Amino acid sequence: DLAHLAGERMADAAVSNGRMIDRNLFERYGDVQAFAANPEAVGTAAEQQALVDFLTKAYGVYDLVMIVDASGRVTAVNAVDYEGSGIGTDALIGVDVSGEDWFTTVMEGNTPDGGTHYSDAHQSDLVARAYGDDRITLPFSAPITDDAGQIVGVWHNEASFERTVGGVFDDLSAQFERNGLPSVHSQLVNGDGLVLRGGSPEEALNLNLLDEGLESARLAVDNPGQWGDLVEADEATGEDEVVGYYGLDGFGSFEGYHWGVLVREAA
Repeated sequence: DLAHLAGERMADAAVSNGRMIDRNLFERYGDVQAFAANPEAVGTAAEQQALVDFLTKAYGVYDLVMIVDASGRVTAVNAVDYEGSGIGTDALIGVDVSGEDWFTTVMEGNTPDGGTHYSDAHQSDLVARAYGDDRITLPFSAPITDDAGQIVGVWHNEASFERTVGGVFDDLSAQFERNGLPSVHSQLVNGDGLVLRGGSPEEALNLNLLDEGLESARLAVDNPGQWGDLVEADEATGEDEVVGYYGLDGFGSFEGYHWGVLVREAA
């Protein structure tokens, strides 16, 4: 029937988007290891500064690119944003981040062999100090080692949520509009059901779909790698919607955050 066909279309879109997001994040997972292996990561202050600024502009997806020494002191941080405009990060040089979970995990050698320490989407105080706003970022960290293989510091990146994940949703919305389906909307939820990206900016970090009782959200976050569709009531309007869902399950050595994607259309 029509609802089933619509559900399959929504589920296909959820799977396509979810897999694209995980591939994007796998690249960010690998970037930090490559950055940390650059010889200039243990160079002079000027060499470190030139390197973090170059990589910020070259990759275009990072809000913060940072080198930290073994004591937890920031020795270099990008002074430009992804477009090359100057930002106010001078005050972060010399800041002590030794209490941060990512720093202690990496310095204690608790990243997997050749791996990356990462954690879920958050609002970083360091990013807020650099940009003056509470944007959502994704943290990735890796050890910096000397010639003997000893850990001598940590490379830490804060990837822009909007430029790594948000753009995927913008592209999906544009695609549905081109296909004459402007009412279709999509959401990304974390493993706790909290909306990271939704139909409106106000939903992000404010609306929890598990708390709202959405079965599609529960199926997505409880079943990594699985997808399907169902008809259920919209949490705001009570109107029936066809919902396609997919549970993200990572890509390659990046095991993922076990987020869920929902793509929804009025039934």
